[in-house]
Amino acid sequence: MCFSAIEIKSFLVGWWSQPLRAACPHLSEQVRRTIRRAEPPPVPKWVKHQYFQRWLGEAFAARAARQAQQPGEQRYRFGRRSEPNWSQTVTLAYDPRPWRTLPEEEILWYMGMNIERLYRITQTPQWEIGEDLWTQSFLAVCRHLAQLYAELVRRCRAARARTLAQMALRIFLVWDAAEIAVGTPTKPLALAETRR
Repeated sequence: MCFSAIEIKSFLVGWWSQPLRAACPHLSEQVRRTIRRAEPPPVPKWVKHQYFQRWLGEAFAARAARQAQQPGEQRYRFGRRSEPNWSQTVTLAYDPRPWRTLPEEEILWYMGMNIERLYRITQTPQWEIGEDLWTQSFLAVCRHLAQLYAELVRRCRAARARTLAQMALRIFLVWDAAEIAVGTPTKPLALAETRR
C-alpha cells in the first residue's frame, strides 16, 4: 500500500484531518471527533499546507448540509470523471512535471474534479469498499489536492494560490461557476485565514 501506518494514524487522530473526518458521515463519532493533542503523530510531509486540508473539510460539511436540503439525487459537476476509482494504482502521487506547461485554468479544473472526487469518497461507507482501500483512496486524493495546491503556490505565490483555492471551493459549494467571479475576495469559510 502507498501510505504508511504513521500517515494513516496521523489521518485518524491529527488536528489537520479532523474537519475532513468530521465530513465523513459513515465514520464513527469517535473517529470523526478525535484529535490527539498529547504526543500527536507527525503530520505527513505532503500535508504542507494544513489549512487547505481543513478548508476541504469545511467545504464538505457545507456541501452535505446543502445537499440534504435539495430534493432528488445528488448532482455532481464532473459526473463520471469524479467517481472514486477504488484501485490501489490510483493511490500513487501525481507526477508534477507535466503541470509546468499547463495553463492555470487546467490546474484549477483538476483541482475542482479532485475536490468533488474526495467529497464523493467521504459520502461512501468504508465497509462497502474495505476500510484499508477506502482510507488509502481518501488519503491519495488528499495528497493529489495538496500537490495541485503546491503547484499553484509555486507558480503564483501563496496569496493568489489561497484566493484560487477558495474560488474552487466556492464553485464546489454553489455548483454553478457563473455565480462566482474569478478572484472574488469573499471569505465563505471560517478558516480562510488560518495558516498552519
